Amino acid sequence: MNNEFNPEILNEKGLNLQSIFNIDELPKDMISALTVSVPSLSQYNQLIVIGHGGKTMWNSLSSDQLATSDPIDDYSVSAVTSFINNNNSISDFKFIYPSNTVIPLQSLGLLAGWHHSSLFRIGINDKWGSWFAYRVVVLTQSNFETTVKMEGDAPCAKCVTKDCIKVCPVGAVTEENFEFEKCFAYRKQPNSKCIDRCLARIICPVATEHSYPEEQIKYHYGRSLQSLKNM
Repeated sequence: MNNEFNPEILNEKGLNLQSIFNIDELPKDMISALTVSVPSLSQYNQLIVIGHGGKTMWNSLSSDQLATSDPIDDYSVSAVTSFINNNNSISDFKFIYPSNTVIPLQSLGLLAGWHHSSLFRIGINDKWGSWFAYRVVVLTQSNFETTVKMEGDAPCAKCVTKDCIKVCPVGAVTEENFEFEKCFAYRKQPNSKCIDRCLARIICPVATEHSYPEEQIKYHYGRSLQSLKNM
């Protein structure tokens, strides 16, 4: 008999994307890879991917929470821990993301129906556009009903105007591939238009009602720029 997942606590915190998998029903190559990364995998029977879509998560963060070194990871882990502690249906659990463990996030996103490739190399779907992200992956000993895959086609395949190609200042976005070196080099230039945002992502017309607030966009791209400079 399946137990109720009851995601209200998570939804209120803006962690409004959840996908539950039975580990033994995952693709065999994924199970093998996870077993290498997580030797204790056999102690759990379900894997839960939790993400956020849209603005709610950012709007839930307080100024004090934003002051930590990894505010979004800290917030997400805290919220999921609270959810687990209030759910008697979970007898054991282990966070495997965020962590140093290698996790196939995009492959899990494909299985969940969240992820389709975009020309600007950020996951995209019809419901949330590119305005969603993976926040937590947790292994559990539980008996929840597995999640139905989110339906929807790849939005970029249906796009006619390809505005993301036109707006990229250095031509890094193309139909054939994404030229990462051009993108990264331009972002590091002092007068770059892409220092704190991706123009190709912002101009994408899919689910623009869910686009992040300006402060969140600057936060994420500020951190990614710092990572580029440290490479």
